Amino acid sequence: DLAPEALLTVLQSSREIGSSYDRATLLVEIADKYQLSGAAREAYLDAAGSISSQYDRQRAEAALGRGK
Repeated sequence: DLAPEALLTVLQSSREIGSSYDRATLLVEIADKYQLSGAAREAYLDAAGSISSQYDRQRAEAALGRGK
């Protein structure tokens, strides 16, 4: 489990992942494991919104709706 500050850092850093698939996969795993709110939720949506592949972007955004 990550502390809230560490989780926020991971979410913000995920924008640096070049592969749409890999970024979406990380985000999906985070959404499945953590309850996201506030700054973490905003960072998640920002990272998901920056995914170039429509399929992977939708996969990451959908995971947020079904997470913890």
